[in-house]
Amino acid sequence: MVASSAPPRSATPQGPDGELDGPGELHGSGGGSIRARLGGTGTLVAIGVAVAGSMLLLAALVAPRWLTDDSSAPVAERSEPMRQAEDWIGANIRGDDHLVIDASAADDLLGRGISFERLVPIGATGPTPDALASWRDFDYLVSSPAIRSRLGDLPSVQDAVDSSIPVAAFGADDDRVEIRRILPGGMPGAQQRQADAQDLRLRAGASLAANPNLTATADAVDAMKAGQVDERLLNVIATLVVQHHLQIGAFPTVDGEDGIGAPRRIVEIDGIDFQTVTATTPAVASLEAFLDSQLTSYRPADVAVITHPTGSASLRVTYAVADPNQ
Repeated sequence: MVASSAPPRSATPQGPDGELDGPGELHGSGGGSIRARLGGTGTLVAIGVAVAGSMLLLAALVAPRWLTDDSSAPVAERSEPMRQAEDWIGANIRGDDHLVIDASAADDLLGRGISFERLVPIGATGPTPDALASWRDFDYLVSSPAIRSRLGDLPSVQDAVDSSIPVAAFGADDDRVEIRRILPGGMPGAQQRQADAQDLRLRAGASLAANPNLTATADAVDAMKAGQVDERLLNVIATLVVQHHLQIGAFPTVDGEDGIGAPRRIVEIDGIDFQTVTATTPAVASLEAFLDSQLTSYRPADVAVITHPTGSASLRVTYAVADPNQ
């Protein structure tokens, strides 16, 4: 574990690197690559020549041409909400998740290490990609102004929007960009699960806030009592305070998530058993081992000692985006 400097207590977490299932799993779609399922809709153009050295030429020719069927179409300037959405996607989307997104943003995501097999680009003109007939197989849809402007022409995209919920949003009004989690089973079941989870967070948060083995800042207490803390965090904290006294500094918000009411999935622990957290605090290693030993449903995506601008340190525990399908 390496101590690192930390931004203020509202930050985009590092991308998850551990597999999660159960309440925290984010399933990929499976069933072959997106490229194969596009069914020859013209989303990628590659030209090969059977001569020596042709692989170099091929590498230069396979760049995506997704904007429209006209490869000379200009590339739209990225809006600030779209850039923020791309940042969120790069930090939070798992390696096996697939995204429906407007074509003008797809090239930017390629530059962030997301492969084209994971993208279903919707062009500014032209037909819907054949893959969208199976929209339930995909994980996320990025609702941007460009995609919303085409919903009347693309019923399969409208169906995907209608059967999805936002997990992050940026901007306002016509410029708003939402990352929406697709719900293959439809809205009613997911809405009931969300209501049950909120009830659990309210009850567990109120109980934990009153636990004598836990001290917390006023904001952290308010977040627990208001049901704003992820139930996975509440569960592991409740288990830890059976044997330890914890001092909670914050439940930081994640950019794009707080505005839509998503539960906070990060905790910063400032003290353990009345000892200030540092990279060498003995109890830190014990808590890290405990968290790493959890069942995959409750195992964090990232655990690290971070240093704040003030010079103080915290043990930051970050969970991956919860899957509303679970």
